[in-house]
Amino acid sequence: MVNLEWYRSFKAIYKTGTFTGAAEMLFVSQPDISLHYSYGCRAKANAFPKTIS
Repeated sequence: MVNLEWYRSFKAIYKTGTFTGAAEMLFVSQPDISLHYSYGCRAKANAFPKTIS
């Protein structure tokens, strides 16, 4: 399940270009943004399982 906060974090990272800038934009700490990013990447990876060829 994808959390809407993750989307906000990804959007802020895209707009600002940095984790620190995204944290300032969203009024959260930089480690929070890093966690959102890593959880989002893991969720995306799990959504598309690797196939064995």
